[in-house]
Amino acid sequence: MKNSHFKTRPQNEIRYVITLDADTDLILNSAFELVGAMAHILNRPVVDESKSIVVDGYGIMQPRVGVNLDISYKNLFTKIFAGSGGVDSYTNAISDVYQDNFKEGIFTGKGIYDLKVFSKVLKNQIPENTVLSHDLLEGSYLRCGLVSDILLMDGYPTKYNSFMNRLSRWIRGDWQIIKWLGSKSPLNLLSKYKIFDNLRRSLLEISIVFAIIYFNIIGIAFKTKIYPIISMLFIVLIFPFILEMLNSLIFKKEGEQKQKSFTPKISGVKGSMLRTIITFGCLPYKAYISLKAIVKTLERILITRQTLIRMDYI
Repeated sequence: MKNSHFKTRPQNEIRYVITLDADTDLILNSAFELVGAMAHILNRPVVDESKSIVVDGYGIMQPRVGVNLDISYKNLFTKIFAGSGGVDSYTNAISDVYQDNFKEGIFTGKGIYDLKVFSKVLKNQIPENTVLSHDLLEGSYLRCGLVSDILLMDGYPTKYNSFMNRLSRWIRGDWQIIKWLGSKSPLNLLSKYKIFDNLRRSLLEISIVFAIIYFNIIGIAFKTKIYPIISMLFIVLIFPFILEMLNSLIFKKEGEQKQKSFTPKISGVKGSMLRTIITFGCLPYKAYISLKAIVKTLERILITRQTLIRMDYI
């Protein structure tokens, strides 16, 4: 079908829009399944006219996102960090704590939304050219639903510098929406906590590095043992990988055997250990990138008020 067909199509005939990144692929029937989920009577969005926000149902839906198989095996970096790839919904099934407990998920930029509700709710809500990453805001205004049984395949950074560039962009976007935490914001308490949690997460490596420096100074000045405290800081940093290794060792399925493949992959305990080592080694650099992104964002928001959405590269 030619693109000109879409250009001449009246807007009132378009009900849903599926939005994808350049490196995201729709798998077989996923588009039909997304439309079916949005059109379900129990998922129809209900808009609070006074607050201009969806309070029931879902105006936007986020499917589960996997990593393309060819990307996950492309080089050593993606073999370690991109996971096993593929579309095995049984071994890669995931859930979301917000969706499971509060019936409201997080939008990450790949999904489907109701065009009329989107235009109505978000009209004049986000000032133009002020927010680099607006996915979380869109999901909060439109009330995002996670449909984990529908899968899209996504790309993954193939180099560590590309990975850090993406992280820097995400952190900048998170700090640009800090004003939505205020009392004048129409967002509910859960949505504000999602924003706060992203800000907290961006401060983790920075806090650990400053804490290590601080306690080392205290230890030298007062000649006290600081090893227990430093050890606790490192445990906090690698705790997700510890859980990953325990899950691989303790909760292995009965009768499950190691799979063989033509392209060697790095997974299981070995993959977790490698991710732990790299996380340790890159801690100062990641803290630097996070701090740089935060300071740059606050400087542009509070002082210069310019280049808020410029794509800066490391």
